[in-house]
Amino acid sequence: MSLTVREVIALPAQAAEVCAVAEEFLRDWVPAVALSDVELEPQLIAAQSRLGAPSPSVLRWLYSRLGASGGRLFQQDPIVHLESLMVDEDGVVTFRTEQQGCVEWGYQVMSAPDPAVVIKNHMTAGLSSWQPFQNRLAIHVLEGVLSEAMFCSGTHIASLDPTPQASEALEQLAPLGIPPHPSGPQETARLLPGGTDIATRWYEVMPATGYGHSARPKTTCVG
Repeated sequence: MSLTVREVIALPAQAAEVCAVAEEFLRDWVPAVALSDVELEPQLIAAQSRLGAPSPSVLRWLYSRLGASGGRLFQQDPIVHLESLMVDEDGVVTFRTEQQGCVEWGYQVMSAPDPAVVIKNHMTAGLSSWQPFQNRLAIHVLEGVLSEAMFCSGTHIASLDPTPQASEALEQLAPLGIPPHPSGPQETARLLPGGTDIATRWYEVMPATGYGHSARPKTTCVG
């Protein structure tokens, strides 16, 4: 599918199509991340046996294209290695963690083909048990791809002070259709047209809190 502003703003309903958006973004804008077809069927079968259910298709895509640990891209908040996926006492599979283990993201096993994402924050009172975070795993993975791309070597990065002029200009742009998180720091994700070429885009994240950022957050762009 063609990665146009209209298509990305109206995020696809099917998980496979969301994966296609993420893959095209990586291929076109983050060349340092090498995508490949990794044969992981034995590990996927073993994971299905441990979990009692197949892994959601979006995780199968992520592991097959970015490796069994997602390590080609996910450095800031790593993906749990395929062979380490387990179901906890709440029936939740943790698939992603903050790099120091302070935060976990998971999904309810056997809940849906594109399950909702829950979060456990060991640093914040009231969030030490699983809480709702994102209504679709595919959207969470897309958001993770866009965010983690900002830390990749060879990616074009721009960190901008939030001047009134910059903030006003950004507010004129339509955001991506990523639902707000019911818990945790809120971010606004947009695709920004660059110069006169509408095919040139930036992904920008503008945090509303200082969590994981300086006290005076910047707008960070990748394109």
